[in-house]
Amino acid sequence: MEPLTTGLLIALMVASFYFLIIRPNKKRQADAARLAETMTPGTRVMLNSGIYGTVSEVGERQVRIEIGPGQQVLVLKQAVLQVITPESQFAEDAVFGGTVAPGDDDHDGLLERGLQDPPADDVDPRDGENRKG
Repeated sequence: MEPLTTGLLIALMVASFYFLIIRPNKKRQADAARLAETMTPGTRVMLNSGIYGTVSEVGERQVRIEIGPGQQVLVLKQAVLQVITPESQFAEDAVFGGTVAPGDDDHDGLLERGLQDPPADDVDPRDGENRKG
């Protein structure tokens, strides 16, 4: 090969490496930084696992999220997939047919929207018969 062709090939490889690897990583880091800035106490979020919750505390690397009345989990900030807004693709009204306001402890309406009560401890979930009798 000619030296010019070899030089052009190396330049093309470097440019490809930049546009395929470095640039997307910088964009992901910028998106993560923007997400971290918008997480404040009271913000509704969805975790990577699909769990919805309300941010109650924000630390340097971790976030404490209330997932139910009196139930809190401590997760890394990277575990937060998205801040939930009414316009987001993961808005809760698309899942349940209604919205749950931040800090709303009244979850009785969930049963009306299709979620069921957990089985009682004394009933065998396989056949529905009473275990104690």
